Amino acid sequence: KNRNFYKKKSDTNFHIPNKKISLESAYYKFPFSNDYALKNINLTIPIGSKIAFVGKSGSGKTTTANLILSLLETSSGALLIDDEILKEEEIIYWQSICSYVPQNINLLNDDIISNIAYGLKEKERDLSKIWEAIKAAQLEELILKLPNGLKTNIGENGIRLSGGQRQRIALARAFYRDTKILVLDEATSSLDNKTEAALINSVKMFKGKITIIFIAHRLSTVKECDCIYEFEMGEIKSSGKYEELIEKSNSFREMININNKKDIF
Repeated sequence: KNRNFYKKKSDTNFHIPNKKISLESAYYKFPFSNDYALKNINLTIPIGSKIAFVGKSGSGKTTTANLILSLLETSSGALLIDDEILKEEEIIYWQSICSYVPQNINLLNDDIISNIAYGLKEKERDLSKIWEAIKAAQLEELILKLPNGLKTNIGENGIRLSGGQRQRIALARAFYRDTKILVLDEATSSLDNKTEAALINSVKMFKGKITIIFIAHRLSTVKECDCIYEFEMGEIKSSGKYEELIEKSNSFREMININNKKDIF
C-alpha cells in the first residue's frame, strides 16, 4: 500500500511543502448563494509556523481553513504550495499530510488503538509510534489508569470519555499520521485551562515540524502564534503578531476585553 502510494505521488510530481502555503486573491461562494462567503483572501503560512484565525462566528475562519485543506475549491483565486498551484490530481496527496480536528469529532465504537491508528489493520499498526502520539496528546496518564489500557472500548463517538479526552484522542490520531499541516478548529474548547496549557506546551514541541492553524476563541491559544489573522464578514481585517494587533486593531482589543471577562472571544 505504501509503495503504491509513493509511486503515485511521484507520478504527479507532488512534494511535501518546505517553504509556505498561500491563498492568493481567493474568493468563495457557497452553492445556491448569491453572496461571497470569502472575498479577496490573501495569506501566507510559512511551513513550521503556528498561526491563528480569530473573529466572530460566520466571519470566514473555518471556510478559509477548508480552502487550505482543499475540502472546498476556490470560486476564483488559488491555493499555492511552495508557489505552485495545487493541481486537482494532487489533492489526495495534499490531504494525506493534513489533519483537521474540529470541536465535535467522530470516533469509532472501538478501542483506543483503533481510534488512534484509524483505518489501519492490526498488523499495520506501530505500537511504539502509537505511544509517541499518546504522549504528545497528553493522554498517557489517562490510559495508564484504564483497566484495559489501549484495548479499552470508548463507546459510540467516545461516549465513555470526557469532551477533553475525546479531543486528545483526535489529536493523537493526527500525530500518529505524521501530519504536516494540523488545523485545530476550536479543538481545545472542551479542555480545562490546565489541560489546555499542557496540550499547547506539547504542541510547541512540534514547532518547525508541523504547521499549525488554530481557529481559536481562547486568548491563551493564540497569544504565542507567529501570526494572527483577524476575520470580519468574509475578509481579513488585519493580521500580525498578538502585540501588533493590540496596537492597530480596535476590534481585536475589544475581543481581548471580552476574553478577559468570559475566557472566550
